[in-house]
Amino acid sequence: TLLYKELSSAKRTAIDKALDEAGLPGRTKAGDTFSTIKQRWSSMRGSSEGVRTGSVQVTFTDECVVIEGKRYTVNTGKYRRIRVDGSWVRADVLERLLLGQ
Repeated sequence: TLLYKELSSAKRTAIDKALDEAGLPGRTKAGDTFSTIKQRWSSMRGSSEGVRTGSVQVTFTDECVVIEGKRYTVNTGKYRRIRVDGSWVRADVLERLLLGQ
């Protein structure tokens, strides 16, 4: 029954602190039980292990996007987009995401 009993605020705070110290993403919510937290962590397991960070030099022009020296030609159809490893990536969305414009 302890797995399905709602956690107190103090217990949720302690779990959040442990997550922060471990460098793991996620926060507990009001109404959480040990069971719901376990389910959430299980679903996030793959994503938390695959977290990557880095800095990349990106240049946007009207004709191309240059990422770490590799040039991607902009296709100007309905949307401005580039082809990356067989997939289309919208250049306008990428620019807004990276440059905040």
